[in-house]
Amino acid sequence: MAQAGRGFRLFNVPFEVELNVGINTRRLFRRGVFIPTLVTQPLANLGPDEFYRLYVEEGRTETEIAVLYGTYQVRINRLRKQFGILTISKSDRLKLPGKLEPRLRSILVGSMLGDGRLFKTGSKTAAYTEHHSVKQRPYLDWKVQEWATFWLSTRDVVHHGFPGNVLTTHGCSVLFPFWQTFYPTGLGDKVFTGMPLEWVDDLALAVWFMDDGSKGQNGVRFAVSPDPANQQVLMRALRHLGIQANLYTTGDAEICIHSRTSLNRFLKRVEPHMHSSMLYKLDFHRPKAGIPPRDLLTTERLQPLLDRSFSAQAIAELLQVSRNSVRRALDRMGVPRNTPGRPKKVVRQELDDGSALEAIRRLDATSPTYEDSVLGILLKTEIPLRLPSQDEALLDWCRLMKSPAHYQDGQFSGISSAGARLCQHLFAYRWDARYREHLSAREAWYDPTSLRKAVRFQLRVKDPMTPVRIFRAVQAVVRAPTNFRPCFAKAVVSSLCPEGGLVLDPCAGYGGRATGTLASGRPYVGCDPHPDAGMAYEQLGRLLGLSEPRFTFHGQPFEDVDLGQLQADLVFTSPPYFSVERYSEDSRQSWVRYRSWNDWLEGFLEPLIRKSWTHLRPGCVMAINTKNVRIGRQAYPIAQELQTRAQRVGFQLEDTWNIPLGFLGKMRSTEPLFVFRKPSVE
Repeated sequence: MAQAGRGFRLFNVPFEVELNVGINTRRLFRRGVFIPTLVTQPLANLGPDEFYRLYVEEGRTETEIAVLYGTYQVRINRLRKQFGILTISKSDRLKLPGKLEPRLRSILVGSMLGDGRLFKTGSKTAAYTEHHSVKQRPYLDWKVQEWATFWLSTRDVVHHGFPGNVLTTHGCSVLFPFWQTFYPTGLGDKVFTGMPLEWVDDLALAVWFMDDGSKGQNGVRFAVSPDPANQQVLMRALRHLGIQANLYTTGDAEICIHSRTSLNRFLKRVEPHMHSSMLYKLDFHRPKAGIPPRDLLTTERLQPLLDRSFSAQAIAELLQVSRNSVRRALDRMGVPRNTPGRPKKVVRQELDDGSALEAIRRLDATSPTYEDSVLGILLKTEIPLRLPSQDEALLDWCRLMKSPAHYQDGQFSGISSAGARLCQHLFAYRWDARYREHLSAREAWYDPTSLRKAVRFQLRVKDPMTPVRIFRAVQAVVRAPTNFRPCFAKAVVSSLCPEGGLVLDPCAGYGGRATGTLASGRPYVGCDPHPDAGMAYEQLGRLLGLSEPRFTFHGQPFEDVDLGQLQADLVFTSPPYFSVERYSEDSRQSWVRYRSWNDWLEGFLEPLIRKSWTHLRPGCVMAINTKNVRIGRQAYPIAQELQTRAQRVGFQLEDTWNIPLGFLGKMRSTEPLFVFRKPSVE
């Protein structure tokens, strides 16, 4: 039985219909469907031609047609299918764009780093929303203009007692991949670990700053997520743009940019994109342009003033620089501080390794103070990590291609360092990995204790006392994780994988196995969840001119990635040694994800073996480089567990190869490579 309902308007055209009791009038009213009272038309009048006119030509929804005919949306849906009229998606009906333009993508990324939020609206659609206070309405209006083609509504809200405005877009498939990136589990707060760093460009940085940034006394700051993994991604994003910042986690977490060089770079990047209503955030004391204090405070200028007993404060006022700049200059000159008993502050002069090498060569190696003198020079030297250029990396790739590396009769031959410089060019984050609770190699270079141990190590083994060689000793001191040498990888793949066969690497690491595999002429598929791995492997493919199917990389844990029907001719990898080697703090790393030994075995090692079996062709080989490890007094028999579990699945242990390791001041050692074969007939 129909009853008189309230009037409504469809596409700004008033109708008189009667409303069926079953129609959800509350929901339709919220959508703006109703205005004065209407009377429905008989459903029998709705034929295929009329349905086509309403649904396709006029673009009305099934719900709106149901209201016109006083029935349910479900009955209209059945009629549409009965008439053979295809579903029109909301994006098509509203003529929404099929992709995000680069500018809008940058605004979206910057907003997600700031105040924005994505929410799922369907199985393959998502919408964007953002809230700002009433005072920031001009800024929100600017975003409405930018989102014009996707914009749905702007409404007034009261949040925690404060009035504001909320922007919301239509739900569409274009935004769904971004929802998957920022909400990988589908629930909870935003996660940045899966976001490619190249998404953060100048416009995204400006939007992020306008959303979450503010001015400080002598710089700018960002309020950031309390999640450590998110904080590290944001720090890497700034470094990717050439901006050095400091992270403070005491109290509310924030990232601050103070240094003159980085602040100027930041301003140069964001100022062209700042909205006029947000320029007040840049109203702070800016660093002076002109001669940097380091160039102004030379010995020739300072010495006459010191001879006249000028204090650091008086020199600062005279030369219009900060007193700290004067103090640092006096420290570089070796002028002692006036405060009695105060230890002299170690000031890093950012010497390059060439200058440091010359300074070390001028020292008397027989002097009893030689060790302290070398340490003093190194403490003023930046890390001697000169990454190879692109041209040098390509030359190294050519060397690897021509390398005669192979394995025969239980011996490797033709092994060289070819390929190492190519990996150094792309995988610089390797020096941030840690051995257990030790410092990373990069951190250890700036730690006086670790640096002194490295100097003593060089003196003991009589290795050349150069910054580069000492940094190598630093890596040995902290037992920093190493890369699988590309030449060994080439020899292994050439021996175990047929010509043209596919190599699957469940733990891709720092590119050693990838480059060795590609140099052998075999296609490569790798998986690795490290936050920086996606960009590094993308650059590798671009540098070598490779793409699918010859080169494929998945930035996910192997146990999570969907490889479809992929069938490999060789599974070749070197998995993490439980929690001994810690490549990053990312939540997807196996040592973070599976904290206990049993959880790691069941959650990581077992799926690795079983998934390798699934994606390996019958009669082919799984080669895994691993070993037993100890943490304190506790032994972790990874190699035994690997063999037991692999044989339980069906693999047959065919051989165990010994891979020589690099050595420095000790006997050469090896690590086992276990060669399992999947039987030809399962």
